Amino acid sequence: MDAHPRREYAVAVFVVHDGAVLLHYHRRLARWLPPGGHVDPDELPDAAAVRETREEVGVEVEVVDAVSGEYWDDARSQGMPTRLPSPMGIQLEDIPSRPGNPAHQHIDLVYVAKVVAGASTMPTDVEGGSAPRWCKPDQWATLGLTPEVVSWAEAAIRIVGRAQRPGVRPQL
Repeated sequence: MDAHPRREYAVAVFVVHDGAVLLHYHRRLARWLPPGGHVDPDELPDAAAVRETREEVGVEVEVVDAVSGEYWDDARSQGMPTRLPSPMGIQLEDIPSRPGNPAHQHIDLVYVAKVVAGASTMPTDVEGGSAPRWCKPDQWATLGLTPEVVSWAEAAIRIVGRAQRPGVRPQL
């Protein structure tokens, strides 16, 4: 990898529903992964997470803010910066070269999401052959998930569980 490799922003989206995560089979990489992909020019990363999930598995989602309870986001007045939902993590990934695509790096923003209220939870094989499905933790070993994917999936389930139990606003 060059001293200054080309870098692209990408998202990975761990969608949680009823204690399961939504995964699909990525044929080119030959493994089970969450939906995700590149952030388009001028696109906000959380919007890319929603779009990529819809495009890859046909499920409408909303991003769950993964920020800890240490921060309370009061309503912001006109002219104040807009706070975007926090990913649960950011990682730098080396992408090997392929024909027509030189080696580069992805700055992966790893998001947590849940299905939009009232929307279908039934994934669609939009890409053909990706077999998207909801997978509970006891099924992960049979799919051969990498330790990295298991760790993110476990974290996403915990985050969604916390988000469903409203906390008490901290005293300022």
